[in-house]
Amino acid sequence: RQHTLNGRDKVQLLWSERRTEQLSALTSLHGLVRTSFTISGLDQTGVTEPTVREALKRAVAAHLPGVEASALRLVGISGISKATVDAGASNTWTADAVKVEVEVGPSASSPATSLDRIEAQLILASTASRAAAQLDAAITEALAASGVAPPSSEGLWHASFSAPQQVSPKMLAAALPAARPAGGAGGRRLRGAMRPQFV
Repeated sequence: RQHTLNGRDKVQLLWSERRTEQLSALTSLHGLVRTSFTISGLDQTGVTEPTVREALKRAVAAHLPGVEASALRLVGISGISKATVDAGASNTWTADAVKVEVEVGPSASSPATSLDRIEAQLILASTASRAAAQLDAAITEALAASGVAPPSSEGLWHASFSAPQQVSPKMLAAALPAARPAGGAGGRRLRGAMRPQFV
């Protein structure tokens, strides 16, 4: 669910994974799948905690065919805020949602074909399907176990997945020279260092 004002939301990067210039052996041969999902109403501060990130990671990985949690990476978490126009014509920004960017590598058991199956499952997750409902339930349960209670109105967190994209080894290799180590083990939380983006 997207809130816009004149087609604009404010997007603030909250956390990014520590980047390296090396690909795993399987990824360098077969590529990976990228996607993202948005959860409305999720606290933008608590979601960057390691326990919450791990809960999200394991919940999504468990619903992808043949994927272990170690093959799924959270690469970035952003907060999305919506604008409310005050009487004085100035905007007040209200936290609205959290966007999580994900990369999934091939499974070790069948790397040549696993990315197609992963992509297909993520396509189902992006629709109003049984797979999407199961993921919502899994994410809600995982977040509750990490101390994040679901919204009282519905009792369930809803994750809106974007269309997945397979990225070839050639495309990944071409992007490596532009990679920048983010510093700090396990990623970094950004406080005021990034200028907001408007989309």
